[in-house]
Formats: sequence, C-alpha cells, structure tokens
Amino acid sequence: MGGFFPRAAVGTAMIAAVSAACAACAPAEPDRTPLAIGIDATSPEQIVLGEIYNEIFTGLGFAVSVTDVSDREAQDPVELLRTEELDLTIACTGTLLEERDPRAARALDREEPDLSVATYDAVVGTFPSDVRTVDPSPAQGCGGEGKLPRNIIPLVVKGKLDRWAVYRLNFITRVMATEDIAEMAQRVRDGEPVANATRDWLLEYAGITYDGDVIAPSEPKTAPGV
Repeated sequence: MGGFFPRAAVGTAMIAAVSAACAACAPAEPDRTPLAIGIDATSPEQIVLGEIYNEIFTGLGFAVSVTDVSDREAQDPVELLRTEELDLTIACTGTLLEERDPRAARALDREEPDLSVATYDAVVGTFPSDVRTVDPSPAQGCGGEGKLPRNIIPLVVKGKLDRWAVYRLNFITRVMATEDIAEMAQRVRDGEPVANATRDWLLEYAGITYDGDVIAPSEPKTAPGV
C-alpha cells in the first residue's frame, strides 16, 4: 500500500488536534530541504493546488520549487515521481485508477456504501513501494465528472517528509472543499494571480498570513462535510 499510515488512524478530529498541539513545534531554524512539486500548468486547478502545497511546505521550512510538467511524455503522476526530479505530484483518485488499472476501475461496484473509500483503496493499491499519499481530500477535482469519485490526493516520494510534514500535508488536504478549489481555480482562469486567489483560503484554513508567516489558529478550520 502507498499510504503513509492506516486511514482509520488519521481521522479529521485527530489531525485537527495534532495541528493545534504542534502548530508551534515546527523547527525554529528549518534546514531548507529542497522539495519539487510538479503540476500541469495548463490546469487552473493544478495551479491552485500547487500554490497551496507550495505555501504549506514553505511554511515548514522547505525550499519549494513548482515545475510545469504538462509537456512531459509521461503524464501519470506516479510515473512522473519516478522519472522526473520531483517530490510531489497531484492527482484525483478515480481518474488515476482508470489510468493505472482500468479493470479494477470497472470492477468497482457503483452501489458501494462508500465508493470514495473503495476508489481510494484501489488506487493506492496500484502504487509502487516508493510512492506514498495521505487521506483523500473531500474535494472532488479533475473536472469532477466520471463514474468514480475524483477525490484530490497528493503523491509524495517515500522518505521525503518527516512525521510533522506528513500530518500537515494530511490536514491541509482534508480541509479542502470542492467549491473552494473550483472558485479559486476560476479566479486563476480569469487572470487573477494565484497568490491572490489562494490568499484568503490559506489564511483561514492554514493559518498562513498575507506576509507568508505561519500562525497557529486557535481552532483549526474544517471543511463542510469533513
């Protein structure tokens, strides 16, 4: 399996508690470990998600770079991690499963009581041992159209993140909402700079100020339905 840890052990309530308790425990003098994020820069949604993760990891002390991979021959987010000098890519569960294992995608029972969980479990099962992810976002991405759910997930190279960075990545992914991501993506599509489009959301949900400082919200926000 490609998850960092069992899904049942990292419910939203626990992640919120960890975020509140550890907001001040990020290193005072970060080592500026490089972290390369790959996005499809032709997609406003990916631009928004790339900016969110960029700000999160910059706040944790990583030296973050965001690279446009839209011109790469391989577009599978998993394979991009293995063939390019990248540490993080972004995908949607149903879309990625249909690309990596069409048979498994077709076999999923559309009457599943929780098709989102079943789709997530199935796609994580296709990951090689050196690729990891966190809990799926409640937010639907990649157009949100299709027979399977398209929950947003970040994919990360195994061993790149320490435990605190994993918790932070999981938390921010879990507080995303479909409407928020779509609204920010539309603003980027309309020509607004991505930093402006994501600024208020990052302040509200990530505690990142207008100046890029990280603060500790008294009560970490959760998205509707989480």
